[in-house]
Amino acid sequence: MRFDLSSALPIQPRPIITGVDFYNPNLGVSALGLSALALLYPRLGPCDVMDWRRGVRLASPEILRHAGLTGNTSTNFIGWSQTRKFWRSDSALFAEIARRTGVPIGSGAKAIRDCSVLLDVSGGDSFADIYGRLRFVRVSRPKWMAAAMGTPYVLLPQTYGPYEDRGMRREAADIIANAVCAVARDARSFDVLKDVLGNRFDPTRHLVGTDMAFRLPTIDPPDAALAVVERARDIAKGAAVAGFNISGLIANADDSWRAYRFRDNYFATSLKLVTRLLASGAGAVVLLPHVIIRGGAQTESDIHASERLLAALAPADRARVVIANGYEFPTEAKAIIRRLDWFSGSRLHATIGSLSNGVSTATIAYSDKARGIFEALGVGDTVADPRVLSGDEVVEHQVRCFINRETHRNAIKERLPNILAIADRQMDDITRIISAKR
Repeated sequence: MRFDLSSALPIQPRPIITGVDFYNPNLGVSALGLSALALLYPRLGPCDVMDWRRGVRLASPEILRHAGLTGNTSTNFIGWSQTRKFWRSDSALFAEIARRTGVPIGSGAKAIRDCSVLLDVSGGDSFADIYGRLRFVRVSRPKWMAAAMGTPYVLLPQTYGPYEDRGMRREAADIIANAVCAVARDARSFDVLKDVLGNRFDPTRHLVGTDMAFRLPTIDPPDAALAVVERARDIAKGAAVAGFNISGLIANADDSWRAYRFRDNYFATSLKLVTRLLASGAGAVVLLPHVIIRGGAQTESDIHASERLLAALAPADRARVVIANGYEFPTEAKAIIRRLDWFSGSRLHATIGSLSNGVSTATIAYSDKARGIFEALGVGDTVADPRVLSGDEVVEHQVRCFINRETHRNAIKERLPNILAIADRQMDDITRIISAKR
């Protein structure tokens, strides 16, 4: 449920969080928005959010609850949908004029001009060229506009790069260098940040931390959603229950795996993996979508990918596989994953939901963004890179991870308290740097 505001925005300047969304079908994007709000509100006070929708709305109690916030809290959602309808106040044209001239034309530019500080997360991994120029421009615009209007901006913990395109690499370097501070969410990404900046690197404001979603609350979904795990337990008859997230981004369209430079067909690899898990000690497998939309091969829907995988299994195996459903927030997906014995996935924030609950976790990674996070938890060896490994090698690697799940669970639990402490400390550092800038 959402609430419309007819009144103007608060006169007192507030921080604005950008590059996030809260009702996004991609639960990873929602996870970052909720986590940013959960971590920043106690430190900076009331924060507003610029999302990819329309109009000014008051955050619902439901959103605040999933961010772990209770009591008398107030957050405005400021819509900035970047429409092609140039006459609208939130149009891409107005945004481009504002960023080139510094004149606050349009609702987005005015909100950025009037905020106390802009805190940007770029959807977690979109401040890169891996998804193309269009997405790079979209996530860069708030930062460009802040710079043009003299508004201080912070790059919240996120992935930097890859930047294979020279033009985007130069633009990224300028954005990072001009930020009040910029935080990488793992050591590997921090190396990219330092390399991009060169002699403009400043260790006092260019920092390494961890993904904010490690501090995302875990909240039980409706009973019907949890019943999926109970069903899997009944099927498993005391054996381990494994979880798997197949990414519709790579599985749905026939040639998507080629675009990500995989050596073999990702869907076929996923099908082999589920079959092998069932033959290697898993009593049941729960397929957990992390992009919750209905759609076919032209969409990123993890639901479509999961249903297609289920249908492709042999009948005897199909009877031991269930698809999780009935949840709509990443906090709820975490609650389902927490009840599993082992989990693997390709969506990064599905695996962070697992890691942050101390579940033995592996991943089939379509980019470098996962490895640094897994290495920080002592389980870098559970990352399978299908750009390097063949499909059969990926399957065997993941099955070994399942078999050795207790070893990996112990490693994760040993390092998790430190990662959680880093998640808090990085936000304290950001708050300190912002305060010193004022």
